[in-house]
Amino acid sequence: MKFFTKLSLIAVLVLSIFTGCSNGGGDDQGTSSENEGNKESEVITLTLWDYYEPDAAHGKAQIELIKKYEEENPNVKIKRTYVPNADLKTKLMQGIAGNELPDIVVIDNPDHQAFAAAGAFADITKEIEEWGEADQYYEGAWNSTIYEGKNYGVPNNSNALALFYNKDMFEEAGITEPPKTCVFSIYPEGVGGSCAYRRV
Repeated sequence: MKFFTKLSLIAVLVLSIFTGCSNGGGDDQGTSSENEGNKESEVITLTLWDYYEPDAAHGKAQIELIKKYEEENPNVKIKRTYVPNADLKTKLMQGIAGNELPDIVVIDNPDHQAFAAAGAFADITKEIEEWGEADQYYEGAWNSTIYEGKNYGVPNNSNALALFYNKDMFEEAGITEPPKTCVFSIYPEGVGGSCAYRRV
């Protein structure tokens, strides 16, 4: 859902371009209307890079969201390119050197500010302010897309980590509550493995 919100922001950007073009049509209302109609009928193609495997659940969800967005915005087409996560940063660096970057990229948030500093991302602070939905995001996720006080992206998704534990086993071991700082070790036994905790 957050990715769809991001694409909605792209629609705002496209709409602002259309509006900018149509406002310069002159005093004649008929000519202005014709120009506006022509601009709205043009198909805008946006290129997207992401690291979501096409056959995985998140890849299929990505494709469905793009399809839904294109249905609701028939003048916008999203050209998606899958780039394996291990290759994405290298491909972006090559894109910076060759001036061949996509319009949209899905990148892991720890890398976002570094690429913003390298000039890979556009400053969209003005568009974010006009959009007015920044308050719909968690503070941590939102802050990861800000560099030197300016907006260079919109959160796409975030990890949701949770700790599941057996209360009876904890009580038998004399542990009254889950440790706030612990080391997790994943073992192959059982579905999804099991976790061992120790205080640090």
